[in-house]
Amino acid sequence: MSPEEIPISGNALSDEGLDARLLETSIALFGEEGTRTYRDNEILLREGDHPGGIWLVIRGHVELFRTVGTEEVIFHFESAGRLVGLMSLSGGQPSLFTARAKGPVDTLFLSDGEIHRGLAESPKFTTCLLGAMVRSMARRNRRSAELLVEVHALNQRLGAKRDELQATLEHLQRAQEQIVASEKMATLGNLAAGMAHELNNPVAAILRATEFIAGDLVALLGETPGLATAAAALPMATGQKPIGTAAEREAKARLAAVLDGDRALAARLFAAGVREPDELARLLDVQPGIPRQDRIRQIERGGEIGSSLRHLGNCSRRIADLVRSLKLYARDESGPFEEVDLNATIEDSFTLLSGKLSGITIEKEYGEIPLLPGHSSRLQQVWVNLFVNAAQAMNGQGRLAVRTLLRPDGWVEVTVEDDGPGIPAEVQGRLFEHRFTTRGDRVEFGLGFGLPISRMIVANHGGRLTFESRPGHTLFRVELPPRPGLSTTEPS
Repeated sequence: MSPEEIPISGNALSDEGLDARLLETSIALFGEEGTRTYRDNEILLREGDHPGGIWLVIRGHVELFRTVGTEEVIFHFESAGRLVGLMSLSGGQPSLFTARAKGPVDTLFLSDGEIHRGLAESPKFTTCLLGAMVRSMARRNRRSAELLVEVHALNQRLGAKRDELQATLEHLQRAQEQIVASEKMATLGNLAAGMAHELNNPVAAILRATEFIAGDLVALLGETPGLATAAAALPMATGQKPIGTAAEREAKARLAAVLDGDRALAARLFAAGVREPDELARLLDVQPGIPRQDRIRQIERGGEIGSSLRHLGNCSRRIADLVRSLKLYARDESGPFEEVDLNATIEDSFTLLSGKLSGITIEKEYGEIPLLPGHSSRLQQVWVNLFVNAAQAMNGQGRLAVRTLLRPDGWVEVTVEDDGPGIPAEVQGRLFEHRFTTRGDRVEFGLGFGLPISRMIVANHGGRLTFESRPGHTLFRVELPPRPGLSTTEPS
């Protein structure tokens, strides 16, 4: 093969064969005076120096590195090849790398003058040198591309780690905020427990006084001439059970029919505890000797007193239950369940919230449901939370419908429905998170304990609290078993 036929690329000669041909040609031209030997880790060329020629590596390996800061970054080892100083030779620039022997290294150094002479005098040397240079540059370019790919992949991994660390940092910041808030709530809980202890005695006294007043008033009115009708009407108002909206309308219509169509008077008598015409007739027959109008006035006044006493007793018991709940909570205990009239707890909740619900149309549909085991005050807390949330969602105007029913499987179901704007779909999954609220037409971390606590209370009674919502319709459903631990599966 003539010198001109030695390929620069391709498979005619391997890299080792081409390097051997270059070494053979160089020794033939310039002799072996340029032969040099280097020990392990000895420097052939430092970055920034002008090499003044190139080294042909006869035996051993050389690594090329640069110092970045205080660290050495290796760029080429296997890809360094048999030519050292090649980039400086081709560009006439100071060396970009430091060349260091890795193990014993034998080289043949060709000075710039020898290289120029060989290029001028020997086509074979020229072909071999150009071929070795092209292949060496190709290896280093390929290695540079591989390094670029590795750097890009490393940057991607670093970016993912950075995002992960940022998310972790934000999570820790939120956790720290929640810990601070929990500490505040724990302090508030201790203060509340102490306050509950202080309130216990006066609340008990109010409750006893309410019961005594009711009995004394009935006795006093009954013994007072001309007030027997009021005395008979008072206990009727205190003992009436709540009825639904439709049943209330029907009862008022029946009363109005026997009152010559006087709907206003029928409404007042209904508020005084009179539900049926025969009840009104019995009260009117208590004192037939006094004018009818005076007897009706006594029924109204006696019923108003009875209704007020009933509300006073309910509120006193509500406070007493709350005080007991605070004390139980402070001791991390649970009191025994009692038999609860669920419809009554809902009606009492409406009484407590009469001011907050004044602009809202209330629809009540109470089904025939049995007494359930539970804590009446805590269940009432659930209704209060749901009613207040609905009122706030509707901005004080709209329709609030409450229904209770006994299902065929024995479970009791309570639904609270409003026609407000609905809960945005993007926050529905977070509705039961602690300290999460959508009040004020914005999503924020505030007190936000109402719904999580309500779900916990329902779960402690063996039931579950769920909801469905879309624009113009939000419905919360509470499902309670007839007795705790009825089933380990979710209610149907």
